[in-house]
Amino acid sequence: MSFAPAHFALVTRSRHVSAAALVRIAAACDMQMKEDFYPIWQRHADVIAYASEAAVPVHAWKVIVEDNIGNPNALGFHSDELGQPVCYVSAQGGNLNAVSITCSHEIIEATCDPFGNRLIDAAHPQNNGQRVRILCEPCDPSEAKSYSRHGNLPVSDFYFPEWFDDTQTANQKYSLMDALPGPRGIIQGGYMSFVDQNGQWWQLTQFGTTTVNLEGPFNWQRKPHQSLRSMVDEQTRTRRAA
Repeated sequence: MSFAPAHFALVTRSRHVSAAALVRIAAACDMQMKEDFYPIWQRHADVIAYASEAAVPVHAWKVIVEDNIGNPNALGFHSDELGQPVCYVSAQGGNLNAVSITCSHEIIEATCDPFGNRLIDAAHPQNNGQRVRILCEPCDPSEAKSYSRHGNLPVSDFYFPEWFDDTQTANQKYSLMDALPGPRGIIQGGYMSFVDQNGQWWQLTQFGTTTVNLEGPFNWQRKPHQSLRSMVDEQTRTRRAA
């Protein structure tokens, strides 16, 4: 299956992140999408910084850097109030490294799943005898890992499609940085979300502990027009902050 190229337009509404800084961030993210992401996922994406929102082409998906994105526990999320693709990224006080990682994270996830509802059939992360559907969030299992791209700005690690495999294959990498231990594995600071055959939501997490925890089932309810990713991330941010 072929996919239409995605065009991401970086713009800033922040007092702390200038349009010139976004040019650097866009170059790092664009290099990552072309040289690292496309060979693995076979999905094209361009990332370009614009001096103003008025200059953004109508076909582009905006990545908006703001001082306040509406949730103190969130660094970034994508989709608007009608579930359409748009990324919001916290300016994080002008920390360009942090902004670059978050932009990369949101762009990768929006490219894989523009509407935030993609579920992929796989074995249960701790019991191969059960089948579940995992929410497609390529940067979350190794969320704490990043690496440098154009101009030495950091970008997010991401998992490979093989991360959904039922069994481990010798010499197979499961993320670009080879950070993940195997299929459906996570590392410190990471998590994954899935729904079982009874429609119950669960998470595998490693938040501030040395052990991986299976948590749930959760009684999560979607709001009107809310994507699955928005529903899950809203709950995860609150639980991780706690």
